[in-house]
Formats: sequence, structure tokens, C-alpha cells
Amino acid sequence: MLPTREHFKWLYSFLHKRSPFDVRRYADDLARSRGWTKETILFMIQVFRELGFITVENGIVSLARDVQKRDLTESPSYRLKQAQAELEHMFLYSSYTQLKRWFDSLYEEEKVNGFKTIRHDCS
Repeated sequence: MLPTREHFKWLYSFLHKRSPFDVRRYADDLARSRGWTKETILFMIQVFRELGFITVENGIVSLARDVQKRDLTESPSYRLKQAQAELEHMFLYSSYTQLKRWFDSLYEEEKVNGFKTIRHDCS
């Protein structure tokens, strides 16, 4: 699952109220209470850390001081998860013809350039 902006807002607000927060000790409880997975909590914490919103030391999450507003897409982990979600969506909901066209384009690109990039469009 790719958490929504609302999920991130909720977690940041939670951390603001509970900082410092022992993620190793309480991540399971927090995930269960929200209906999320522990992996989702850890992913969002990783995104916050990459954006400089928090610091994590020995599993203790603390809010960073003087935080500047940044978009979630500035996080490498967020962009990777977003790309994975788009790829999963494509594989689940594309027709056979669309998938074949996509794989054919990858094959042709590999013949010309070597396998360097994967395109996510399936049109």
C-alpha cells in the first residue's frame, strides 16, 4: 500500500504529540490501532527521515527543529514505492494487448540501447 498524504499528515501529527517515540517498541501497536502494517509505519518514518522532518537514533524518533515544508515526492523511498505501485497497477489492470505492447517495447529498447530503463506507460 502506498500511504496517502492524509496518512502522512496523521502520523506526523501523532509524532508531534508523542515525540520522542520508540518505534521499535510501539510500531506494532500503532500499526494495529490504525489498521496499517508495521511496514507502512516504517516506510512513512523512512520518508520523514529522508525529508529531514525527523531524526531516528537507536529506534527513537524525534521531530527535527526548523523543518521546511517539502513534498513527499522529494523522498527517494517515496518515489520508488510510487513507481512500484504504478507497475503493480499496470500488471493487474492492463489487457493482454497492452502488456504485450509494453514488453515488446522493452525488448526493442534493449536491442537498441541495452537494458537501462523501464518505461511505465502502458498505452
